[in-house]
Amino acid sequence: MKLRRDKIVLIIFLFILMPSAFSQSGEKPTPWQRLFWGGNLGLQLGTVTDIDISPLVGYRLTPRLSAGVGVKYEYYHDSYDHLETCIYGGNLFANYTVIKDISKILPLNTNSGIYLHSEYEALSLDKRIFGNYPVDSQGRFISNNFLAGLGIKQPIGERSSFNILILWNLTEGVNSPYSSPVIRFGFMF
Repeated sequence: MKLRRDKIVLIIFLFILMPSAFSQSGEKPTPWQRLFWGGNLGLQLGTVTDIDISPLVGYRLTPRLSAGVGVKYEYYHDSYDHLETCIYGGNLFANYTVIKDISKILPLNTNSGIYLHSEYEALSLDKRIFGNYPVDSQGRFISNNFLAGLGIKQPIGERSSFNILILWNLTEGVNSPYSSPVIRFGFMF
């Protein structure tokens, strides 16, 4: 039942944002100009090795509202506990730009924007490492996660940006690989 409640929260979140997003005016971009791609890369080396590759593709529905899909692959190796696994899955996401240029509001020398982000993610996890399973368990299970938060978008070109996201896992529990907050660094093109 908890997952059902989170889906309802996501739908309400999107319906609240849609009317204001469609009221934005400006030049109408071509369908190709509305398409964007990017993703997140993560690397940790040492006793724990963690390599994360998470590409995504999205579409700008309006000047402020965008949605898309992504895939995730993560290699995890802990030499201290002798654990090794791969995490993989996919996600659906939506972004809404609240402030396009923060320098118009605050006396800062930046043209960064602030956006809201919501995401549903399904990940395949190893029962030996994640969840409430006995240590000798074999196989995998699907972990459903709903994440929401806000991000800062720093333009680095006409259609590209560097992004920092701070997300909270609203379905955090024993079967989730995340603890809140989740911090991500990525690029969009």
